[in-house]
Amino acid sequence: MYLIIQNKQAFTAIEALVGFILFSSMMLLYLPAFTQSIQTYHHLNTQTKQWQLFYDLNQMQLLETPTIHLIQQYNESHEIQLIDYYLSDNEAAMYFSDDSQIIVSLIDAW
Repeated sequence: MYLIIQNKQAFTAIEALVGFILFSSMMLLYLPAFTQSIQTYHHLNTQTKQWQLFYDLNQMQLLETPTIHLIQQYNESHEIQLIDYYLSDNEAAMYFSDDSQIIVSLIDAW
């Protein structure tokens, strides 16, 4: 009887070890893809916020509303700072501290 109890404990320990190894191997395959998708999400989220700021600043400029408060608010709440922004008759541009930029030019397609 004592031998059967020891064999069950050994079998349970081996079963737990095999389960742990299988779970670890699944995590090794899953975590890199998960980490990459999280990085992609953060990058796209940052780009979306930059484009939204670009749209908002252009709307404010066209309505001749002061934009300095919106720029300050963006810089205070985001890690990537807005360095420069301008709007002319046929071009609008924004430059950020991570060397990214948004430039939209109006061209005559005819």
